[in-house]
Amino acid sequence: MINNMKKWLLWQSIVLGCLLTLLMVDFSPIQAQAVYENYIIPPEKVEIVDATKDIQQELEIKITEMVSLGHLAPTLYFIGLGAEPGFFYVTPNETIYTLSAAYPYLSGNLKTKVKSYIDTEIKDYPPHKQGFYPPNTGKVSDLIGARREFYTVNPNQSFNFWPGISVHPSVLYTMWLYSYNTGDWSYVTTNYTSLKSIYTTLKSKGNVASYPELAGVIGFARIAKQLNNTSDYSDAVAFAENGFAAGINFNKFLTTAKTNYPGPIHNATQGYTAPIFLYNRGYKANPSALVNAMHFNRDIGIFLKDKASADASTYATQINKDVPLCWLTGVAMSHGENAYTTPEISWTFFMIHAYIMGDTAQQLKSYLDVPDR
Repeated sequence: MINNMKKWLLWQSIVLGCLLTLLMVDFSPIQAQAVYENYIIPPEKVEIVDATKDIQQELEIKITEMVSLGHLAPTLYFIGLGAEPGFFYVTPNETIYTLSAAYPYLSGNLKTKVKSYIDTEIKDYPPHKQGFYPPNTGKVSDLIGARREFYTVNPNQSFNFWPGISVHPSVLYTMWLYSYNTGDWSYVTTNYTSLKSIYTTLKSKGNVASYPELAGVIGFARIAKQLNNTSDYSDAVAFAENGFAAGINFNKFLTTAKTNYPGPIHNATQGYTAPIFLYNRGYKANPSALVNAMHFNRDIGIFLKDKASADASTYATQINKDVPLCWLTGVAMSHGENAYTTPEISWTFFMIHAYIMGDTAQQLKSYLDVPDR
């Protein structure tokens, strides 16, 4: 009797398992999964744990300060005494991405404020049309928005980064992340044709040559899938396959980045700039202004951790060798005319340690310093 009962329970469990499996089966035509397609599937969201609650609280403070100020103007860094300023945070893409990435980790009331803030940015500076916050030449007093600097900026300081920054494909990832984290897909739905055009322009180049570009392909694939544009999704997955295959070669992408985004004239050969995740640096196009724009995200980090962690780690080690204590705000350097490093150096170092090298929360906290803007 007992043996029969065991057999019956075993049979029940097998049948139940089969039924559950059937419920999850996709009966669409079977296709072989692309080699890297799992990197296009959005990863699970990270949960707040005890070790990071204090960082969440600090994030709340900084984001609250940001949205309370309203739209922020780009910030200036001066490379040497009397030099033209270098500009950071000059693109709607970066602002919208940063706030969208922070969104899931904010309290309910602050989420509402951040969503409103992002929506205003999107309305005033549509990221699929506008690559940078205008103007691209003039005086600091012409820049629109609250100042980020803690010092008083000379309103008559001139700048010139004509012709400006083009809309970059990484904006496709940014708008996917905004939609995914907020649950609001109206922007990408309304502007799908224009977003697809950004993807098509990138694809017409024939290859993916940087991690910010690869991020754009990932973002477009996810948007297409969400909106049930299956042919566009398949096309983006195929193009992403080429990008992932190329992106395994971290050092090749780094060589390309150094060619496309060399450092300022005083330190172009000294090696302590960090261009790998840049998608704009104005020096090559216009020596009178260094206009920087950056993109890196968790998905690129997961991919590089799996496929190129050793080379990325070597790169991070080299950054710290070139600029000891590079994670400190405004760390002084002993060569050139620089009084401090610009933020892409510490940012790149931190991102590699957080996403690719997988440092502990406690170790990563030690790299956080007070903001210099």
